[in-house]
Amino acid sequence: MSPANIEAFRSTVFQYGGLLKLDRFRLRFPPPPSMANFEFADQASTVHDATRFMEFFCNTADLPGVGLATRNVTRYGYGAFEKKPVFPIFNDVMLTFITDAGATNLQYFQQWIASTVNYKFNNTIVSSPSALGYDVYEVTYKEQYAVDAELTLFDDNDNAVYTVAMRDFFPCMIPETKLAWETVNQFMTIVVMFCFTDMYFVRPEGLGGTGPNIGAPPDIGF
Repeated sequence: MSPANIEAFRSTVFQYGGLLKLDRFRLRFPPPPSMANFEFADQASTVHDATRFMEFFCNTADLPGVGLATRNVTRYGYGAFEKKPVFPIFNDVMLTFITDAGATNLQYFQQWIASTVNYKFNNTIVSSPSALGYDVYEVTYKEQYAVDAELTLFDDNDNAVYTVAMRDFFPCMIPETKLAWETVNQFMTIVVMFCFTDMYFVRPEGLGGTGPNIGAPPDIGF
């Protein structure tokens, strides 16, 4: 059979149930303890937890990858090098969020970073505690700012087919956002870089797969 046989390709793809699309994903994360009280009031003056709505504003996301750091060894003490794995490597992921009219989303991630390493002087001297409750440039405990986040992929029928959880997930950078007068009627988006320690896979229930479910996913509060 020709490797370019289009009918064989279509048949194979059909047996697999089709192909995944890039625009069918959902990112969810619970509020870290340091952000548990971050709320906003809607146009009806109803107060909401901002974290619950972040999944609707996440415009683009990086599906996390993994690599292996290697070291060169010589099997016989001489000769050609052979690469041996040493430890896994997880790169930071970049997410973009559409910014609401009240800049709540922007303030949310700025506050999250500030609650991790307090950079807000708030008109106080360095030796005095700030409004965050600890000194300027003081780093808080990891359990206060890091959470487990889940990124889920969906098929065309809105079935969850793949979920990866990023452990110890927290924002580590908000790059500059370029503003311009000529960008009329364009929505503002903010880029947020997130760090995480490692990841585990959450197999959707009912699929009957044979692959490993690495790690036991905790209840992350959705």
